Amino acid sequence: MTQQPVSPDRLDPARPAEPGPAVQAEPAAATTRGTTMAPATATARGTGAGAGAAGRQDGRERRRTPLLSGADWTRPRPAHTVTLLTKPGCHLCEDAREVVTGVCEQTGSEYRERDITGDPQLLRDYAEYIPVVFVDGAPWDRLRIDAARLRAVLS
Repeated sequence: MTQQPVSPDRLDPARPAEPGPAVQAEPAAATTRGTTMAPATATARGTGAGAGAAGRQDGRERRRTPLLSGADWTRPRPAHTVTLLTKPGCHLCEDAREVVTGVCEQTGSEYRERDITGDPQLLRDYAEYIPVVFVDGAPWDRLRIDAARLRAVLS
């Protein structure tokens, strides 16, 4: 069987076709013992008609890196973020501020404080329950904050 030369216009559609021998079209489905088989369009994995840039036939992209390749297991876990909701003139808020700042310094956690009087939704939701402590965005404790319990959660 002789191999037909590939015309330059098949490689680059923007380039005009040059005169040369005609290229045979790919054979239609071949039959073997009464069964029909589709012609082979790919010779290597991930190539051929319909293959995407990532090598998938169904159009989904393949993960470029393994699932855990970016994880550095030797580095310590990142510190938590602690948010304290307060309002001016609240004696419980002052006590909670001392407890939370002390524990955050010991554990290396980030400390944020928000005044609920500046946000109508926070004022509506937490006016009767301040101070409120959030750990990583989730409400954790309110009113009287226990340093030992907070330290246990953050370490």
